[in-house]
Order: sequence, then C-alpha cells, then structure tokens
Amino acid sequence: MATALSNPTAFVSLCLGLVVYVYASTTTPPPSFVNLRVNPAIVDVNLTEALEMDCRLSGLGNVSHIVSMVIMRQDGSINNVLVASVTSFDAAKAIADSGSLVALGSVDLPTNHLKLVWDHPNQYVAGNYTCEINAIDSFARPLTLTATFTVNSRVPSVEVMIHHIRDLEKRAMVMEERMALQSQRLSALENFMVSTDQTTTMAATT
Repeated sequence: MATALSNPTAFVSLCLGLVVYVYASTTTPPPSFVNLRVNPAIVDVNLTEALEMDCRLSGLGNVSHIVSMVIMRQDGSINNVLVASVTSFDAAKAIADSGSLVALGSVDLPTNHLKLVWDHPNQYVAGNYTCEINAIDSFARPLTLTATFTVNSRVPSVEVMIHHIRDLEKRAMVMEERMALQSQRLSALENFMVSTDQTTTMAATT
C-alpha cells in the first residue's frame, strides 16, 4: 500500500478501478411496468369499426415468470367485469362481450401480451379498464402489477357523421380507382394472350 501512495498515478488507478467495480456490482435491471394501449379512446356508437386494447409487461426487471394476465372493466354501476384473460395453463379467451370480442395472448416473457379487438363496439364497452399481471419474481415471491385506462363512448354528432360519410366516400373512390386499374390490367392481359394465340396460329399454318 505504501508503494501505491508513493506513486500518485498508481493510487488514482487503484481508486478508479474500485469505483468501476462498485458501480458494476450495484447495477440493477430496469423496473417492470404494465404497458396498456387503447385505440381509439372514444367509441362513436354505430360508427367505430373496431376497438383495440393491448396489454403487456415491459422492462422485465426481476420478473421470472408470468402466471396470468387479466383485463377487467368497471362500468357505471361500479361492478368489475372480467373481460378477458390468459394464463400459463389456459389460452387467451374472451369472457365478456361474446360475439363481438376476440382475445389473443401469451404469458411467455419475451412475447407476453393480451390483445383484445372489439368488432363494431357499442356503448357498453365504455368504462374503466384495468390490466392486471400476476407474476413470480426472482425470489419466488408473488408479484402483481396493474395499469388502468378509461374508454368513453358517445353518440356521434352531425359533424362527426358528416366526416364519417366523407371518409366513406373517399374510400369508395379509392376502391373504384383500384378496380378500374385492375380492369385495365386484365384487358391488357387478355389482349396480349389473344395476340399471342394469333401469332402462334399463323406460325403453325405457315
């Protein structure tokens, strides 16, 4: 130690090495959190074509296993409705809103997710949604993480209806243009085939 103190360069190198060692030993993974995304946030009754909800665990942190992922909805009467779930034992399934809701999901850590898609959702999908992820941490202890999102519904106003009609008109125009282009390509292909057949016939007769 006396040699290190008598040599300033060696002493600084020793301190720097110690600092680097302590920093490396205290590095921890980023904390886990629930990422809940919803699109759109407001459902226009009889106009919204689809409502999508995606829940997943981001920043795995000290999570070792995911046991289950559950999405619940609290409606105006303060009732908690179990909407969908996926577990380590059961595949993803829709529990509420049968007929209009499809659930997809997995509890595998790298690709964990629970995705819900409502087809033409109505006003009853509005409410406060909670995504709950039940997991096991690196110390074999249970761990629960949650995230919330509020979905609202509304009766579309005249302005919204007009905007929707114009949007449909634009889509119809695009479809007509695509169909016209496909028709032109088909006609060109038919003409090419007829021309090829005629050329082949003439070559055969000569």
